[in-house]
Amino acid sequence: MQVQSLDVRLLAVFAAIARHKSLTLAAESLGLTQPALSQSLAKLRKYFNDPLFVRTPHGMEPTPRAQELSDAVDTVLETVKTRFERPADFDPVTASRAFGIFATDLATFSLIPNIIKKVGRIAPNVRLRTAQLEAKSLRGGLESGDVDLAIGVFPDFGGGMFQQRLYRDTYICVMRTGNPLAAKGKLTRETFIKARHVVVSAAGTGHGHSHIEKLLTAAVRPENITMRVASFLAAPYLIRDNDMLLCMPKRSGSMIAKELGLKVLPVPLELPEQDVHQYWHERFHHDPAHKWFRSMLAELFMAHE
Repeated sequence: MQVQSLDVRLLAVFAAIARHKSLTLAAESLGLTQPALSQSLAKLRKYFNDPLFVRTPHGMEPTPRAQELSDAVDTVLETVKTRFERPADFDPVTASRAFGIFATDLATFSLIPNIIKKVGRIAPNVRLRTAQLEAKSLRGGLESGDVDLAIGVFPDFGGGMFQQRLYRDTYICVMRTGNPLAAKGKLTRETFIKARHVVVSAAGTGHGHSHIEKLLTAAVRPENITMRVASFLAAPYLIRDNDMLLCMPKRSGSMIAKELGLKVLPVPLELPEQDVHQYWHERFHHDPAHKWFRSMLAELFMAHE
């Protein structure tokens, strides 16, 4: 008896005959012609050296050997169905699943609340968590599935990764309303360069802000960089009671400025716009749940551009 000669499709024929007790109905359920089904039954009989099913007034009844095999055949077919067939589509209404997102502190502040709101409305049993990973660990986290997506500006992820643009952002200059420069309503390049600054440092994160940081520190006098901090969330609080300037992404910065009562002006430098993407590893590109989550985020942020 050679297992290689036992096609899974033959086991499906076995199960269909056992269920319907009719060759005609079994053939219809499998989308086969009756001659094709009869040929498959002949192969099964030869393989097991047993009639397996015999015709009676009550239909095709299983032999004792077929009864012995029935549970094993069902187990094999169920295993094939659950392990090898294409996963079922993801139903957000009924699904219970946790998604991990890598996001900077600024993205967590400005983006995650909208994600929570939308997920809560359309997928009540889906759970979210955010993660903070070092640049050297982020790719590994996406590859292993520790996090499902990264949101931000990461230009050097390398191969095996997918990305999708969510929105485009620019930089603004934030200051306290009592800052003498705020009263002018506009910053010149000269006044900007001579002013004192708080600079957010992205060193070692791999994030695209590091490029903007280099442009800012190249333009501003070194002695005028009064403070460097690692957090975009902490930085605005440092300028509420003094006359330092802070450059930060417009989408999030505008929200924080409004909340803290800060003044917003355009940056008088030629800073490039930045495209914020969601990133994921190719391992999960075809996963139905992952595809749903990515599509939901794209729809959410592209609608508000």
